[in-house]
Amino acid sequence: MWRADGLSILPQAPQGSGSTSREGRDLKRALTLLAFLAAAACPAPAQEISLPGEHVIARAGDVFVSEHEFLERYELLPGFGRQARGQVEAHKLEVLYSIIAEKLLAADAAARGLDTDAVIQLALRETRKLLARDALYKREVIAKVDVSGKELSQGIALALIELSIRYIYFDRVEDAGFVRSQLRRIEDFRGLRIDSSFHALHDTATLVWGEADPAVESAAYHLKQNEISPVVRAGTGFYILTVSGVHRSPGYASMASDVLRDRVMTILRRRKEKARLEEF
Repeated sequence: MWRADGLSILPQAPQGSGSTSREGRDLKRALTLLAFLAAAACPAPAQEISLPGEHVIARAGDVFVSEHEFLERYELLPGFGRQARGQVEAHKLEVLYSIIAEKLLAADAAARGLDTDAVIQLALRETRKLLARDALYKREVIAKVDVSGKELSQGIALALIELSIRYIYFDRVEDAGFVRSQLRRIEDFRGLRIDSSFHALHDTATLVWGEADPAVESAAYHLKQNEISPVVRAGTGFYILTVSGVHRSPGYASMASDVLRDRVMTILRRRKEKARLEEF
């Protein structure tokens, strides 16, 4: 965490163990410098503005960067090189750095009165037209999403089931493929010892429907107990899964039927909307 009079930055903690990369250290130094520049350019307000319900990860004067804004920017930007272990923290800091820089530049422009400049106003009008067009297009795409009664019934049935899983996570698909070729029986999976050069993680988890990556969730719910999955790509990595236990989900099972139905419908619609928007 870095602090200055007008700026505080709370970056995400790095995933896994290991020392901070050189890129990460360079970005931290850059962010520290930015903090002192922000303190000079943006004096702290008399009363700090709070954002109810928002988790704030950075502040420059009275301008905030919320966790939601950061995640949207980070996930929508091209992820070149993010698969490399040790680069995730550096990429997160780089995105956070760019967001803060944009807000500082915007604050400086407003202080100079550039927001009233005729050329700027014309550019803003054109940008608003483009954003409005995109919003209308998104609304039209989402309006075409439909959840059938069969899909809803299947979703409710799965939501009532909670899985205990064992998994192995890999950064590289070739490592995952090689290890999977060695796993012929569940005893092989349980007794597997992985060399550190594979950059893999062997662990257990409880899988609750609607909370996991859809690819991992789909693979797990299609497995029989003690069956080993093929290599599953999810997020920036690759998984091999096995189900060690099947239980009734206490969270979903405790819901009233109408609440359960609405919750499952919301999750299914959100997933279909995301998939459709990614297609277009």
